[in-house]
This record gives sequence, structure tokens and C-alpha cells, in this order.
Amino acid sequence: MSAEISPLAVRSPAASRPLWLRLRRSQPFTLSVLMCCLALLWVSPFIWMLATSFSATTFGEDMASLLPRLPLTLDNFRDAWASADWLSLYANTLIFTFGTFFVQLLTITTAGYVFACHEFRGKQTLFLLFLVQLMIMRW
Repeated sequence: MSAEISPLAVRSPAASRPLWLRLRRSQPFTLSVLMCCLALLWVSPFIWMLATSFSATTFGEDMASLLPRLPLTLDNFRDAWASADWLSLYANTLIFTFGTFFVQLLTITTAGYVFACHEFRGKQTLFLLFLVQLMIMRW
């Protein structure tokens, strides 16, 4: 009498580790190349932004080039400075920034006193909500 035993799929401990940990231990050069590629991918929009800001305002087939088109010019900057009412935009930014600062200063200082001196149910949850209020930007 023989019984057939089907092999079970057993995960090796190495397979359950994250990819970056396996790459770091096995091939440090591979991780370096991967990180360099990701860094270039991350920085390419900034390079494109700089290249197009100093190029002529006409868009054509070489618009997606990372190299600036000659002749280099500052016309885009002149147009940007002349096209908006920068004083009112700056005043709006100051009003919004100081308003947010004072509201948060008032709520967080009073909440800090309550959290330090009183014990109540839901204290941890409310504390986390106040931290989220500080960290998440308002639009």
C-alpha cells in the first residue's frame, strides 16, 4: 500500500524578502545601476524644464528634447514676469500663510495643554488627527 504525497509549494526564506534587500545582498552593482536609472528618471523633468525655459517660445518637433535649443533666450522669463499681477499674488500667499499659521498655533497650543493635563477616552485618536492637521497641506 503506497500513498502518493503531493509536494507542497514551500516558499524559501529568500523569496519572502523584499526585492531591494535581495538585490542589496546578492548584487550591489545591480542595485547601484537601478538607483542611478531611477535618479535619472526622477531628475529628467527638471532638466527638461530648465532646457525649455531658456529656449525660444515656439514649440515644434524637438520640444521633448532635454537639450536646450539655440539661441538661448530669456524671453520666457520676461513674458512670465509681465503676464501676472505679482503683488496681489504675493499678498494672497501671505494672507493664506499667516492665516493658516495662526489657526494652527491657536488650536495646537490649546490642544497640547489638554493632551498634557487631562486623560480622556479617544486621546490617542484625537492626537493623531491633530498631527495630520499639521502635516497635510490645505488647498
